[in-house]
Parts: sequence; structure tokens; C-alpha cells
Amino acid sequence: MTAPIEHRMTFTVRTYDIGSKGHIQMHSLMQYLQEAASTHANNIGVGFDWMRSRGYYWVLVNLRVEFERVPFYGDTVEIITYPSGMDLLKAFREFIGTDGAGRPLFKASSEWMVLDRATKSVKEMSELKFDFPFRTERALGPFQRLRPQKDYEGVYELVVPHSSIDMNSHVNNCEYVRWGTDALWKYDPKGHDVKKLHITFNAEVKEAEHIMLSGSRTNEGTVSIKGARATDSKIAFLMEVS
Repeated sequence: MTAPIEHRMTFTVRTYDIGSKGHIQMHSLMQYLQEAASTHANNIGVGFDWMRSRGYYWVLVNLRVEFERVPFYGDTVEIITYPSGMDLLKAFREFIGTDGAGRPLFKASSEWMVLDRATKSVKEMSELKFDFPFRTERALGPFQRLRPQKDYEGVYELVVPHSSIDMNSHVNNCEYVRWGTDALWKYDPKGHDVKKLHITFNAEVKEAEHIMLSGSRTNEGTVSIKGARATDSKIAFLMEVS
């Protein structure tokens, strides 16, 4: 049987998904995207179990989301996701989000790597011999990894709780978005209506590590949030919101 080139999943925005303004929190939306991607990866034969049996795992390294409208409480969110190709070290995956009437909500493009569980080294895509169908069109087109801005101001420090750790024994990507948006609201207390969100993942974080969150604003008004390990100042993630 031919593997499905795309996958559809439908979600309803629940009370536990929303924030103080009544719309979905960004980390909750990330959970929707992660679930859709994971389910489709399983369907096409390259999901968690396949990776684990070979000593590998997927890691999200770059994601950009652009909103037409941020979903609110009670909204139906239908997500279409599909792989869109690969290069030497990364595989690409797209997401299209619509409401229950088919009206556009958001588009997202993402980049993923495969790591060796034992060595943490990056596997080349050619080594994995993937054989699944993909579409070549990107939802948002090519985009670069984020780079640090200048003049960051400290926002707060957190200690990574056990609840942030996933099946790969490190912090789940959705948690970085949770921390980033918490830092955003502390850095910009007046609030920020999200139109675009871009997050780049740089380093693995483990339970009980200390993470320093800081913020910076560009001349164009975009807010950059940096999360760095306190022990070695290694940047764990960068997030920009506009």
C-alpha cells in the first residue's frame, strides 16, 4: 500500500489550551503540530518506534508559523501536514491550519534532524534510506535559522522540571515555546498579539538544568527571546515573535 503523502488531524481548542485572552496558547498549538507530525511519521513508517529500533530519534531544529487568525476557545482546528523534501542533514515538513469552515488560520514550515541516541551525532539523510512520498512546495518558503540579537535584558531564570522531559529524556520542543512565551509576557507586560512566531533549537536541555531567559527588541518591533543554559551560557533556543 502506498504511504499517504499528507495527513489530516482535527482538534478542538479546549479550556486547558487557552490563555488569558481566550485564544490558544502557543505551546498548545505546538502540541497539535507535534501530534500531527508524529502520527504521520508513524503512518509512513519513520515514526518513534522505527527510529527507536535503530537507535535514532527525530529532533525539531527550526520552525516558523505565520497566522491569519489565532484560534480561540471552542474553535475547530484542522491541520494538514506533509513532508516536503530533505537536504544533506535535514528533513522538511509543512503544516496548513484551517477552521471548521475551511477558512485559513495559519501556515507553518519546519526542519528536522535525526540524532543517534548513543553518540548524539547527526545522521545524514542518505544513511537512513527514507522511501516515502513528499510534496515539494513549502508552506512558507525557505527560511534561515535565527541568530542572536544584541543587548538582551535578563527576564527570569528557571529550573527545568521533570514534567518538561519527554520520551527522548530531554526537554520537549513544546516546552521551549512555553518558556519563550512566558518570557515574552514578562519582557513585554502590555501583551503581544502574535502574527509570526519563529523558533530555532540549538542545544539539548536536561532535567534540573538552570535556564536563563532574556529578551531583546529589534528596530522593527520584533521581540527576540533567548534561552541559555546557566552553566555554560550555551544558547538552547532562540524565539522571535512579531
